[in-house]
Amino acid sequence: MNSQGKVIGGAIFIIIAAALSVIFPAYSLYLICAVIIITVIFVLYFLKSFAASKDRAERFVAAINMIPGTGYITVNYMTGVVSASKNIAEIAGVTKPVESLTANDYASVVKELRSSPLTEDPNIYMSPVRNVWVKIKTLSAPSFDVCVIYDVSDYVRSLNVIKSLKYYDLETNTLSKDAFYQKLGEAVNNNESTCGCVMFVIKGLDKAISFTGANEAAKIVVNIAEFLKSFENPHNTFIGRTSYNEFGVILTDTYGERCAKSARKILDGINEKLAVMKENSGKYVRVYCGYYAFAAEEKDLGSIISAVDFAAFDAGQKNASEPLEFSAEEYAHSATEFAKLQAFDEVINTNALDYHFQPIIAASSGKILGFEALMRPRKTGGFRFSPTEMLKIAARQDRTYDIERLTMFNTFKVLSDNADFFNGKKLFVNVIAASLLQKSDYEKLVTDYSGLFGNVVFEVTEGVHTSEETIEIMTKRYRNLRAQIALDDYGSGYANGETLLQLHPQYVKIDRKLVANIDKDNKKQQLVMNTLEYTRSQSIMVIAEGVEREEELTTLISLGVDYIQGFYTSRPSPVLIKEIPADVRRKIIDYQLTHNGEAGKHLDLTYDTSEIPEDSGCTYSEETDVFTVNLEESALSGYTNVTVGAKNTVFIGNINSCPKYSLSIPADLKTAITLDTARIQSGNLPCITLGQNSDLTITLIGENLLDTEGIRVPESASLRIVGTGNLEVRGTANNGIAIGGSVSQDVGNIDIMTTGTLTLDCTGENSVAIGGGGSANASIISVKDTTIKMNVQGQTSVGIGTFIGNSKITLDRCTIEGDINGKRAAGIGTISGYSNIICAASVKMHCSGEEIAVIGSLSNSENDTIIMRGDYKLTANGVEMALIGSVRGKTNISIKDGVIDCYAEGNYIAGIGDPFGTGELYVENGLIDSHILSPMKIPLGIAKGRTVIAGGNIRIDESKDAPAFFSPIDLPVEPQTINKQGDFFKLIAVGDRSYSYRAAPAPDNIITAYLPINYTI
Repeated sequence: MNSQGKVIGGAIFIIIAAALSVIFPAYSLYLICAVIIITVIFVLYFLKSFAASKDRAERFVAAINMIPGTGYITVNYMTGVVSASKNIAEIAGVTKPVESLTANDYASVVKELRSSPLTEDPNIYMSPVRNVWVKIKTLSAPSFDVCVIYDVSDYVRSLNVIKSLKYYDLETNTLSKDAFYQKLGEAVNNNESTCGCVMFVIKGLDKAISFTGANEAAKIVVNIAEFLKSFENPHNTFIGRTSYNEFGVILTDTYGERCAKSARKILDGINEKLAVMKENSGKYVRVYCGYYAFAAEEKDLGSIISAVDFAAFDAGQKNASEPLEFSAEEYAHSATEFAKLQAFDEVINTNALDYHFQPIIAASSGKILGFEALMRPRKTGGFRFSPTEMLKIAARQDRTYDIERLTMFNTFKVLSDNADFFNGKKLFVNVIAASLLQKSDYEKLVTDYSGLFGNVVFEVTEGVHTSEETIEIMTKRYRNLRAQIALDDYGSGYANGETLLQLHPQYVKIDRKLVANIDKDNKKQQLVMNTLEYTRSQSIMVIAEGVEREEELTTLISLGVDYIQGFYTSRPSPVLIKEIPADVRRKIIDYQLTHNGEAGKHLDLTYDTSEIPEDSGCTYSEETDVFTVNLEESALSGYTNVTVGAKNTVFIGNINSCPKYSLSIPADLKTAITLDTARIQSGNLPCITLGQNSDLTITLIGENLLDTEGIRVPESASLRIVGTGNLEVRGTANNGIAIGGSVSQDVGNIDIMTTGTLTLDCTGENSVAIGGGGSANASIISVKDTTIKMNVQGQTSVGIGTFIGNSKITLDRCTIEGDINGKRAAGIGTISGYSNIICAASVKMHCSGEEIAVIGSLSNSENDTIIMRGDYKLTANGVEMALIGSVRGKTNISIKDGVIDCYAEGNYIAGIGDPFGTGELYVENGLIDSHILSPMKIPLGIAKGRTVIAGGNIRIDESKDAPAFFSPIDLPVEPQTINKQGDFFKLIAVGDRSYSYRAAPAPDNIITAYLPINYTI
């Protein structure tokens, strides 16, 4: 039995004993004594129990005081004293002084605490204190009750319960919008007489934010909310926040006149509050009021809400200083405008906003930097608002904050949903600087999307006044999270540079008014150039927006803007695109590569691989130990030359672009490079320059091009060209270089072994395709297994060989096609110098000019030419020439085999030999056709030399100028015609001397053999 039960039992016993003493008087004395004794025992026991209970209660209370977030309220029923912990007001909302509380107050407090259980957990109760949730434990002693209250708000928040209920507005502690309208619905359903709804609309908050800052404007809202809450009671008056700048009041027990008086009283009080703040943010703000009192029979909640909303709208439209009651007549008159406003509100309230995305691209490459998110409201209530119209209505209704909040959360959700797509790309988001996110919304945005701010560029409109406080808040918020800022509409007419100086943005967006027709307006160009001059000094990137024509694009690129945005490059789209249209990007790249500067950045690959710049377009593979350079990316990043190191380097190009770029091989270095569809245009230097004593191997893959000047190979250097790809060299510079050197430069060794095709187009004043000016030591030029196509035009022209130096030329199993034209021209050989030529190739070549050697050398030169085998179709027209041999030189020619077809027109011509010079011609075999149209011609032979024919099928024109021919046994020879299928092979014996004569038939099976005179077969 507990202590209380024992006490009660003792009392009953005493009463029974007293009754028995009355019934049995004889025993009354004994009974009285027993009663006294038992009473004393029970009193002593009760006092002991009371002391123990009090001691336990005091120890319990002391323990509670040590637990954070826990409070208590106790009552002593013996003394009537109520005590409580210091935090009881924060937890339970008990504001009455503790010393004045009674036992009845204790019971009321506990009852109130238990009046609002949480549906999701009935052991948790909503405290009268806003946003506080508690658990309650009541402990009872004989004379004490202790109510222990645990603050479990964090637990509730962790379960996201508050968020799901959305019961209170966190900033003002008034009912949230949903809770307010839910409460209004309950009032409508339970209404038995008249209810009223009053709406207060705060106008001018945007201006307050703009001129005084977001914090000051927030104080206005909080102060108005605090004032409104002073009218709130749980019986018939409820306050709620229906939007950023609107509050509603529900009066559940009223009548029309009382509703009007209440509205007027509240509005007057709000105006008094604002008057106090007039010197600060309050001077920008006005509050308008509308109300509607509705009878019990009105049950349509939607109509009631529309009525009170219209009343507030009407008050704002009329700039009314008094509350306006809903007027059906006014509603009918302004129905369209109000319907438009309601549609606007529905767009905002239901977040009926979509977004289109317009790419912002690099002016240097056409690659997408990021996208600007452009608001596209959905059609609502029969209205489809443009973004501009939405912002105008929002400004009139003071709902720009709602647009700002939706824009932030919507665009960040797009970013989150497409995180992989935006890797390395930016999302440009328009912010309304006058309506920056309030602290609670901002903190929620950061909580939900903190990792995405590095992908965001916030655009601030230049033409809108922005307070210093707002700029400070904005820059502090976003830059701490690695977000960037862009100044939008720069140069729109409002620009004075003040915002630019305050904001310190990473980007400036040139307004479209400056961009439109900028190609035709020098003043606009100057303004943009002035902007660029400043932004470059501050490391600010410039974006030109509103580009709609190609001429605007190219003008802006030439001026030096960094990025382009506009319809010409890509229209806004609901879909995020990976690339802009290929033809537009190609135009950008082509223009940029054609007009980029001569003195760009230098990429040095001779050092540690860790020092490669990120923007160089170069990567290094540890697995293959190879550098790979993307020529287009490198050039578009401003690199115009690279120094190649010892590691193999692969240069990858784009068949559609040809950047100005040059490759340098350091002196004394042996290295290799690969040209993979590489296309390069030289600037001040040849496309590839070998240093002294360097050794370079070039591997060709795909189609490659070196434009303007090709490969410089100095005398001490060596070049090898291998691979299966093709190479085109355009040596268009005067005295330029194709492969080797210019007319005034020495040339080293060149070895061409690619199985592809070399196309050499040289059109300078003095041109050489493969070779150069010459060298003290003979340059070695070797071509094997390659097809070479040459077009060489100039005053002095050489296909393969040197101008004045010595050269050794070997052509083996290759195909040479050429058109060599110049006042002095040598197809294969030298203009002036010694050349040693060994041919075992297929050569088809035409030369024209005044002095020509198709294969050989010109005046005052020495030439040794050996035709081993091959097919030769040689044509020429000019004044003095030799198709194989020299002109006014010393030539030694040996024809061992091959098919040779010579045709020339001119004044002084040697088909094979020299029309003026000396030397020896030896024909051992081969099929020779030499036809010359000239008044002075030598189809075969050397004017002042010796011609020996030891074999061959020789068909030449008769000529009175031709020297005599001799056999190897020093006998004059003459032609004999032989009809024979198959080769002719004959031992020719005259006296004791003999030699073998070999010849192959022509297609007509006729052989013309030059045998000793009078020799009979």
